[in-house]
Amino acid sequence: MNENKRDFLTVLKNRKEYLNCLWKLSLSQNRIIEENNYDELLSVLQKKQNIIRRMEEFRQRDLDLKKEWESVKSQLESQSKQDCENVIEDSRRILEEIISSKKESTEFLMKRREETQLQLKAVQQGDQAHRAYLQHERTSRSRIIDIGQ
Repeated sequence: MNENKRDFLTVLKNRKEYLNCLWKLSLSQNRIIEENNYDELLSVLQKKQNIIRRMEEFRQRDLDLKKEWESVKSQLESQSKQDCENVIEDSRRILEEIISSKKESTEFLMKRREETQLQLKAVQQGDQAHRAYLQHERTSRSRIIDIGQ
């Protein structure tokens, strides 16, 4: 039984570590977005994608992990079971943080996009006014009146 526990605990800790890396990268992503540093953002997104890809590889390898866990956990020693459940709970909390961070980042980007759209609209309206003024200037003849005469 201890062998099963060790395998589960190792797999669970590895998954937790990957989630923790994703969470830290998500926090960096939010900071980078707020700083408008889009060159660095691409690097962070690539790192996140690499971690997600590795996690997917592990998930494919351990497709039946959850079923195995459910069948084995009742046979584990109390402490072993608790250790595994603690790691699972920690992983859930980290995942919630990742989701919250992603939501925050998305909302910030949507707000920034709306602000940019408003600015572009204002520039476009200013450009239209400028063209209208130029058009009027070309079609009308200006006259100068010398009041001093």
